[in-house]
Amino acid sequence: MDYGRLFSRAWEICWGHKWLFLLGFLAALGAGGGGGSNTNFNFSGSDFSGQFPFGELPPGMIDNMEELTAALAVAVPIILGLVCAGILIGIALWLLRLTAQAGMISTVEDVESGIKVSLGQAFSKGIQFMPRLLAINILLALPIIIFVALFIFGLLVT
Repeated sequence: MDYGRLFSRAWEICWGHKWLFLLGFLAALGAGGGGGSNTNFNFSGSDFSGQFPFGELPPGMIDNMEELTAALAVAVPIILGLVCAGILIGIALWLLRLTAQAGMISTVEDVESGIKVSLGQAFSKGIQFMPRLLAINILLALPIIIFVALFIFGLLVT
């Protein structure tokens, strides 16, 4: 296989259709990070002087419990709303990523066939082929989905 020719042809396609970089950016936008840090903390029993006894609560702590429950009553719906918004944004970015990937794949196929393609055509073809990529992604994630569902079911049963 001639890798030099492969890379030069890829460069010709990208340079001739500069908007492919936009589709590539959109495909990478919803892909998530991947570089996590690996930290490790070890505590021994000597790190703590002992358990916190309930007889030594700071003054006024018990008196402020009503204020704490009132603040939680306001904060919990806001936090749940933010979590739901984050989940919806994540799903939208995932679908945008799949659309951009499908558009890039179909565009390169069309360019190799000699068909002139615009950004709008590539994006509409991406929308057309996105359900196939969605099905493949769900199929690949199915073992994880089943495991998480069984784990949550186990937690709810116990």
